[in-house]
Amino acid sequence: MNDRMRLARFSLAAGVAMTALAAFSSEAAAQTETAIGTTFALADPATVTGSADDGAANAGPEDEIIVSGRYNYLKEDTRGTTNLPLPIEEVPQSITLVSSDFIEAAGLNTIGEIAEYTPGAINAGNTGGTGSVIKLRGFSPGYAIDGINIIQNATYHEYDFAIFDRLEVVKGPSSVVYGVSSPGGLVNLVTRGAKASTPSYIDVEVGSWQNYRAEGQVAGALDAQDDVRAIGIGVYDQGDSFLKENSHKRTVLYAGLDFSLSPSLSGFLHGGYENFDRTSFDGTPALPDGSRAPVPKSFCLCSSNISLESSVYHAEGSLTWNASSMLELSLRGNYQQLKTSGQVAYASGLQSNGDINLTVQGNRAEVVNFGIGLSSVYKLDDLGMPDSFISIGALYQDSDIDGTYLLGAGGSASIFDSQQSISDAFDALRGNLTFPYRQQLQSNTFTISGQAVLKVADPITLLLGISHSSPKAQAVLGGVDQGTSDKAEVSYRAAVTYEVSPALNAYVSYSESFVPQPLPSLDQSILPALTGEQYEAGVKYMAMNGRLLLTGAVYRIRENNLSTYDQSVNGVDFYRVLGEVVHSGVELQALGHLTDRWQINAGYAYLHPKITESIIPESKGRTALFLPKQTLSLFTSYDLGAGGNGWTFSGGARYVSKQATSFDGSTKDLPGYAVIDLGVAYHHDDWNVQLNVRNALDKRYYINNYQTLFYGNFRGDPANFSISVRRIF
Repeated sequence: MNDRMRLARFSLAAGVAMTALAAFSSEAAAQTETAIGTTFALADPATVTGSADDGAANAGPEDEIIVSGRYNYLKEDTRGTTNLPLPIEEVPQSITLVSSDFIEAAGLNTIGEIAEYTPGAINAGNTGGTGSVIKLRGFSPGYAIDGINIIQNATYHEYDFAIFDRLEVVKGPSSVVYGVSSPGGLVNLVTRGAKASTPSYIDVEVGSWQNYRAEGQVAGALDAQDDVRAIGIGVYDQGDSFLKENSHKRTVLYAGLDFSLSPSLSGFLHGGYENFDRTSFDGTPALPDGSRAPVPKSFCLCSSNISLESSVYHAEGSLTWNASSMLELSLRGNYQQLKTSGQVAYASGLQSNGDINLTVQGNRAEVVNFGIGLSSVYKLDDLGMPDSFISIGALYQDSDIDGTYLLGAGGSASIFDSQQSISDAFDALRGNLTFPYRQQLQSNTFTISGQAVLKVADPITLLLGISHSSPKAQAVLGGVDQGTSDKAEVSYRAAVTYEVSPALNAYVSYSESFVPQPLPSLDQSILPALTGEQYEAGVKYMAMNGRLLLTGAVYRIRENNLSTYDQSVNGVDFYRVLGEVVHSGVELQALGHLTDRWQINAGYAYLHPKITESIIPESKGRTALFLPKQTLSLFTSYDLGAGGNGWTFSGGARYVSKQATSFDGSTKDLPGYAVIDLGVAYHHDDWNVQLNVRNALDKRYYINNYQTLFYGNFRGDPANFSISVRRIF
């Protein structure tokens, strides 16, 4: 694998998050105007199956909240992620919910764009055009699909969000639940299922740079008793970019069954296929002093003939049995097979006179991920311990990555050459790919875990958790077996929650994480696993009669055994342990309804990442590079219509502070930026027309891909629009 890509994946990351939210007036809280329109329900945790859909179908009439407007930002149900049958305000961990409604209202297309509206998350670029990269609390996060995590998440593809009901962004370590777990957190992608309120629709969208999208969804019952429901989704998306010679094309097919075999037995089976073809673009390097390259915004260090194509097949399933009023059993699993092939164009080492290095790399990779988990919840109410339970789980995960990379002699050009000259220079390198380099990474982990939630006193709840993981990681690089890592890991978790009032909870918690590193060192051994620990304290307040969630958290994370690239010998890359970092910060968020017509998603984060131990003397004791200390986001919408019909106006603002690029100040900081997004929609009966304008003020800003100035930075999209027309059936 190219050294740049490895450096990006395993380089030292740090970040601090601190959040501040505006107070809301008592007038808004007291407003009780009659609401007409979309209905959503807050599920009783005891009835949630952990399936793709939230448990709205299981909630009673007393749980319903009627709100006007077409979209709902707050959809509760995190049991599939936390393995705890608790409402979100009682979970002693910071969690951000991102509903599909919010994604559609804000016009978001990638996980990087979603991160820009998620406190504690950072958009960290898109290396080579393979897929968006984000950070949580300054660390690369883990990913899961329907509550089963992927232990080797190589970024070769990014799913289309049409197939997901929501994202659950869980902050901090979760090794007690998942075994392998990033210290920064986890993004759980919850697939879309069929329930009584799931609509059928056709949606057509056009946008800037000749972007076109057609999306359709069909959902309904397959039997008279409404016990078996089906859903099907199809998407075709294609278009260009503000960058010359840069385009994409995507096809999505998805289907699912959600079923209730009896009052106590339910489940789902979902799956699909995606094909994604896009031009490879790795960004534009900065000048040696950190200044931006003096090129037009449409200038692309790429070629329309150099592209990547990904095909992915995936399947997800769950079966839940409520054996009794005290015992529930759940079986879940997922499977993913991904193939990516093509070529990647890289540029590096931009000089003041405009000289730049060009490289083309041939890629062919196959990734197979499989996971299956069995969990049970046993309630202790009948044993004289109300609001208490024990959760036990067993999880097996397997991941195989097999990649072949064709390397060759690089070339050079001038940044001041024409777009066609740059494209021709890249094309000339395509025929010189001769050196094959093969990488094989195999990992599997079996984890047994247990958690107990005990109501030790009326206002105090205690959470205790422990897991034992048996990981195995093996790397074969360049045909050389680099050895096996199989050290067992035990992880702990503990928390105390104090119920200040029925709607307000305060908590303190401790949790641990570990991530195997199938990377070779010069002594022919695999690097030790990354290990981390976090202390967190926070508050959660469910305001506005359950329609507005206010959260705040402070944390301190310490991670050991961070690695960095060492050197290459005979075509094989070797790594070494870099040291230890401590990330501390604060996060706050407001999510949901201020009034029946007014919704908000607001957050502010501050992060202080400190390098506490390092083999690089000049970095010890310093703040980590290429991470913003502050991020701020606000998206709000107001519905002017009655009965769900009429106008809805929305707007968003996102801010990212400057980022240091050197420890001694010898290079310019990556500038901070603030971006404004706007939207307006008109809804009438079954029709909806929506206009979104991203970066309305055409702010020029950059995102660094590799935590170095030597390789690519990509420019954020300039002002652009999309307009969609949706017909609901």
